[in-house]
Amino acid sequence: MVFPDLLETIASLKRPSGEVWFRGQSNADWSLTPRLLRSPAGVTHEKNMLARFRSRAMGILPNHPTDNDPARWMFLMQHHGLPTRLLDWTESALAALFFAVSGSPSADGAVYVMVPMDLNQSQVAQPVLFNPYTPEMYEMLMAAFMGTVMPIKTLAMMAYASNDRISRQQGHFTMHGTSSDLRSLANADWLKTLRIPAASKAEIKQQLEYFGVTETSLFHDLDSLAKELREQHGIS
Repeated sequence: MVFPDLLETIASLKRPSGEVWFRGQSNADWSLTPRLLRSPAGVTHEKNMLARFRSRAMGILPNHPTDNDPARWMFLMQHHGLPTRLLDWTESALAALFFAVSGSPSADGAVYVMVPMDLNQSQVAQPVLFNPYTPEMYEMLMAAFMGTVMPIKTLAMMAYASNDRISRQQGHFTMHGTSSDLRSLANADWLKTLRIPAASKAEIKQQLEYFGVTETSLFHDLDSLAKELREQHGIS
């Protein structure tokens, strides 16, 4: 019954803009906090990690972002697993549901449904979606790279398709200037939670496969293809 429940959760949101984002987490107890901010060490080492990644990546990538493009650098870091202040969201409810049922087999998962423009309204009184180059977003991105004072707010930011994964997953981000769990900032009007029972995960994942939502469709690389085939044939 998870699909009707998901539709009901989406419909229950007040969303005059029509814009809704989703995030799936395989453990419902995990916070809505970026990886970098889940421990004090993240902030301590943030500037050094970002600088070293950028310096070394320039020697590896034939076409790397420019120095004055912090958003493209941040998206690249997030894509390759470096902890950042970004939290991934998607326009696809089915993609979010896939992440909610993939992993942590003994734990309930969760799909979060958010109205991003209302998040920005609550944070800076602007009911808009920010792009990476608006002053509000650029200030936060540069603060992360420069190690300057970070504005204490969380904003929803549109992502341009800087890599194939963002494009396939219809991805966007929230940028976090604080380690506070986003759930603690929310009210019932713009953030909802759908809990996914652990016992239902395997069946839901199989149902998603019928809709073409698989590891390979979302990640589109050989590692994902191999993992998908192992699961289909029951090989660990």
